[in-house]
Amino acid sequence: MAAITVTPDKALVDEAVTITVTGLDRHQAMTLCARVTETTTTFASCASYVADDTGTVDVAKNSSIQGTYTVMFNISNIHRSTLKTFLMMITCLKDYQLRVGLRCLGRNSTTEDPLTEMGVEGWDCDRNVFVPREVKISVFSGHITLNQIFGNPHPVAIAETSCYRWFKSKSVTKLPVNVGRLGGSLFLPPGDQAVPGIVDLSGLMSTRVETMESKGALLASRGFATFVVSSGDFMPHCITDLSYLQVWKGDAKILMIVSEDDQAIDPDSSRRLLNSVPACKRTNFEIAKYSWAGHIVEHPYTPYYASIWHPIWRVMGCSGGKAKPHADAQQDSWLRIQEFFHKHLHPGTEDCVVLSSRL
Repeated sequence: MAAITVTPDKALVDEAVTITVTGLDRHQAMTLCARVTETTTTFASCASYVADDTGTVDVAKNSSIQGTYTVMFNISNIHRSTLKTFLMMITCLKDYQLRVGLRCLGRNSTTEDPLTEMGVEGWDCDRNVFVPREVKISVFSGHITLNQIFGNPHPVAIAETSCYRWFKSKSVTKLPVNVGRLGGSLFLPPGDQAVPGIVDLSGLMSTRVETMESKGALLASRGFATFVVSSGDFMPHCITDLSYLQVWKGDAKILMIVSEDDQAIDPDSSRRLLNSVPACKRTNFEIAKYSWAGHIVEHPYTPYYASIWHPIWRVMGCSGGKAKPHADAQQDSWLRIQEFFHKHLHPGTEDCVVLSSRL
């Protein structure tokens, strides 16, 4: 009888997991599917494999034959973007429409070639950091596509399980902040010792601070006291008016994450900005550029949105990027960000950034 083992089955959302399927027939064809639902939107990925001589598929060792990704999940090197996880390549299903990388296939489509660009109110997804994200994992006999998995009739899974992804370590404390016009949430690591502090200004993509808290909760889980500032009514105008040109005058160290296919902000603006900075200050800048990454670069294993609904401007916008390189950028940049914070806020610890379990 087929069985799925996920290790660890409970982890923070930025941690990689290994998935192994056992109990298959020798050289049996199978398809693995993972799905997670946020409010009314379901994200899913799938990949097809052939079992080895022992009836086993290990996504850390076996490359997939087809599906939403066709690479090997190699957990041996997690420090840079060589890690390719089964949960990385994500697609979106909503309102009976099958979407691949937010590209709508339609109910009667028989191919997974993108037909129509679609958008989704992805930034309004519920991200309650106190509730884990349940990832349901299923195994199906044969090599099938997402269209078939979510079609009618649905194929019957031969094995199923779930793993749970947390935004916050259980030992992290969340405190609401509301002082004058300044509002948000403060996430504190455990203990009474002094820890590095970070202020997270997440822009104007959401008017609800709860939607933007996941990054702050994760950083606190990694040892940083993080204040997530609300981008709604409480944010002071002086904060929204901050610019990089004002920051470098204070001799601050700056890490710039540049998505080279960003369709919302001109990627070349980073070069123009750097050229406007006096030569003696340019050593304060670190720039990480990512080809074919889109506008919204979040922490690892976060859904890729080719287009999004802007809740303030009330328009649909194109984010740019492609699913796989964007996912790679999210993984690499998240490690770079933590190394950067350790280097300048907690010197001597930047070489110790490994996304081991802190749950």
